[in-house]
Amino acid sequence: GLIEVGEALRTSAEGIYAIGDLVAGPALAHKASEEGVVAVEDAAGMTTRPIEYIYIPRATFCAPNVASFGLTEAQAREAGHDVVVGKLQYGAVGAGTVYGDRTGLVKIVGERRYGELLGGHIVGAKATDLIQELVTARSLEGGYPELARIVHGHPTLSEAVMEAARATDGWLIHG
Repeated sequence: GLIEVGEALRTSAEGIYAIGDLVAGPALAHKASEEGVVAVEDAAGMTTRPIEYIYIPRATFCAPNVASFGLTEAQAREAGHDVVVGKLQYGAVGAGTVYGDRTGLVKIVGERRYGELLGGHIVGAKATDLIQELVTARSLEGGYPELARIVHGHPTLSEAVMEAARATDGWLIHG
């Protein structure tokens, strides 16, 4: 970033805030939007909550879609986590055929001891939409065991997220 900011995105100049591409972090519109919310709340004297930048979803709109959030498997191991990984190809769920993408892949990186979602990576049709399910679960302090137990509609690509969570939890049904 070009401008250093402190708590609530305040600059060193009184009453001046900086967000988006001007500050450190990925150049993502949704990151900038959330930073704007935090800055406005702070300027209005409201209580703000810190942004957990590592858990902001990253999306590449290409063919196939690529999306991720959180830590990679390597980053999680380097951070000292007891890592468990679950993977599932789209071909294991009916919607993989419906959308003509049986090679898409969902990968979940978790903390074995606590069931924590540390990261998620999806390549394939609608990956940029599907990543939000993992981000939402993480934001609500749910882990991969909880995600594995949520009933998903059939046939949907979101079933691949559920099944990857089951694989992470050690009880994959389809795949």
